[in-house]
Amino acid sequence: MVFNRRGQAFDVFKLLIAAVVAVVILTLLLSIVGQIDIFGQGDPLKEGQTVLRDIVTKRTTPQNTKKVTFTPNYSINSSSLSEGTDGQVDEDAICVSAGDFIDDSSWTENNGRRVTYTGTGNKTVVLRGICDICSKIAEDYDQYFDDYDPEFLFDEGSVEDSCGSLDPFNSENNDEICCVVAVKKTT
Repeated sequence: MVFNRRGQAFDVFKLLIAAVVAVVILTLLLSIVGQIDIFGQGDPLKEGQTVLRDIVTKRTTPQNTKKVTFTPNYSINSSSLSEGTDGQVDEDAICVSAGDFIDDSSWTENNGRRVTYTGTGNKTVVLRGICDICSKIAEDYDQYFDDYDPEFLFDEGSVEDSCGSLDPFNSENNDEICCVVAVKKTT
């Protein structure tokens, strides 16, 4: 029995090429699937708590959540967000703003304490948070956000409209940590 060695070597080469092509295709598929959020968008409260926990020690460093979905009549409030900081930020020192949606009738805001989405369908947004010394924020809202985070300047209204009535944000002598969490449009 005589074997044709050339034929056998060619089969191994074809198998090697097929394996390389399979790895390339698998890599492409995994990168595409990795960009798709299979489980839907994040929970606004959990994502907001996570962002606050991350930024409370990184003053003047704003951070966005991943995309979150508000269902009709879903609310986030300063008390629940504060629980996520493990006591690092008091609920009175967290302002929750409707942000980009401050003049949108589908969103209601309760004096910087709670934001509720009252629309009919689900709304996908991001939450943007920033923390700093209260007196630094209160000194001049527009200048503060111009300096540290221009993205916090909303399409309509301002942070001061949402947070200016809260005691910690009203005092220019307050050395506590204050945080602002605003609802922002996705890009």
